[in-house]
Amino acid sequence: MQQQNSAVLDTPLTVPNLMSSFRVLMAVVAAFLFATANLEILAVSLCLVGVLLDALDGWYARRFGQCSRLGQFLDPLADKLLMAVIYGVIAVKMNSVPIWILFAMVTSRDFVITYSRSLCIQQEGSAYAADKVGKAKMIVQSAAGIGILGYAYLLRVNFSFSPYPVVIILLVITFLSYISAGRYLFSRAVRS
Repeated sequence: MQQQNSAVLDTPLTVPNLMSSFRVLMAVVAAFLFATANLEILAVSLCLVGVLLDALDGWYARRFGQCSRLGQFLDPLADKLLMAVIYGVIAVKMNSVPIWILFAMVTSRDFVITYSRSLCIQQEGSAYAADKVGKAKMIVQSAAGIGILGYAYLLRVNFSFSPYPVVIILLVITFLSYISAGRYLFSRAVRS
């Protein structure tokens, strides 16, 4: 795992940071829309745009040299909030004990690692970049979450399907999450 220190900016006002801030706002608005009757399709659309912006803001930051300390914290935070909203809705709608347990395991891991990243930025000036396992986890988590919500709301099946495929998806995400977290914490311990 590599530490992100090449050309890290101190300025918070960058295009990628604006996109990440917008993704945080989109996650909050999507959560509100999911809770509001008959606005779920708009909420799914916001989540989809948020997932697409995630890929765009990271690429833009690297391509145009706009990696910043704030972005090293804000981008993963936006990811975690969006995934918490997506999988929180799935957990509420499917109301399955295994789904709730796996959702809690992944969400708590995500926020612990985000907090750890913020400490790393404060103490060392930059954070460790996500490794291949972490990136794979985010791709699977994003694609599966949007797929499940799209299937439920856009096809209007309203979560009347078996929870078992969702449990299997969440098991894979949980496995990747904890492997990635272990690698991240190990790399921090080795550097200390």
